[in-house]
Amino acid sequence: MSLRVRLLRLGIDNQTAYVIATNPIFSRMTRHIKLRCHYVRDQVTKKTATLQKVKSDVYLSDSLTKPLASDRLEMLDKMIGLTKEHLPK
Repeated sequence: MSLRVRLLRLGIDNQTAYVIATNPIFSRMTRHIKLRCHYVRDQVTKKTATLQKVKSDVYLSDSLTKPLASDRLEMLDKMIGLTKEHLPK
């Protein structure tokens, strides 16, 4: 029996995080990051995950993690399917 593993696609909007996750070379700048924190880089190296650059203005997780202006919050909420019908009355 074989197990089929799907490729994990991660959106990323931070250039430095992208470089650290895709570059297997340790540098002075990254030596303080513990090996257990390099899980994403390991998955990219094993080709079980890929990183996709995402523009910051449409980064969906921002609506759940950052204080935003109401118009941007509404736009991101619509993109993830969160509407006012989901709010308690």
